[in-house]
Amino acid sequence: AEQMLTELKNRVDKGTLDLHDNDVRYDDLKAKYVRDIRQRLRDHAQYERDLERFEQFQRVTRITQLNEDYVLRYRQWRLDGNGRTMDKIPSARTINREVQALRSMLSWAAHPNRRYINSNPLASLKQLEHEPAKVRRALEVEEIQAVLAASPDYSRPLWLMYVTTGLRKSELVEMQFSWIDFDAKTVTIPASKAK
Repeated sequence: AEQMLTELKNRVDKGTLDLHDNDVRYDDLKAKYVRDIRQRLRDHAQYERDLERFEQFQRVTRITQLNEDYVLRYRQWRLDGNGRTMDKIPSARTINREVQALRSMLSWAAHPNRRYINSNPLASLKQLEHEPAKVRRALEVEEIQAVLAASPDYSRPLWLMYVTTGLRKSELVEMQFSWIDFDAKTVTIPASKAK
């Protein structure tokens, strides 16, 4: 037993025990996470904005400060209308997205390949109840005809292209003449532009 104790003490001194806790500087962890998501995610800016909103609520210096109570207080702060970017109180869906950004960072940090922290303290946190997403539907023929009739002449080809091709707004806005084969009457969206 003495030999095992001595070996453990030596490993602790050398830092080879591979013991992790959550007492890590928030700013250091966030910097590593942001560097990673900027390379991996197209919409990294939204994650960064969501994390900054938490910083508006209450400055966090250590990961150990992040727990379910912290998130519950944050949610209430947001539901009370604080941290607004517009003139309306954010929806439960928006608040859930913001909390998910924080949870994602903590899950990323606790991943076995990284082990910056021991565990995600928000892993079992339940989301706020929210209304289901709005059901999207295709326009009826009469609705399309009404849009075309109400549109000025110069914009009708744009609307026709939009409703008959299934192009996204961004694809239509970024369209180039080189994508159009006028003889074959086709449009080819490059893979780098398509979602």
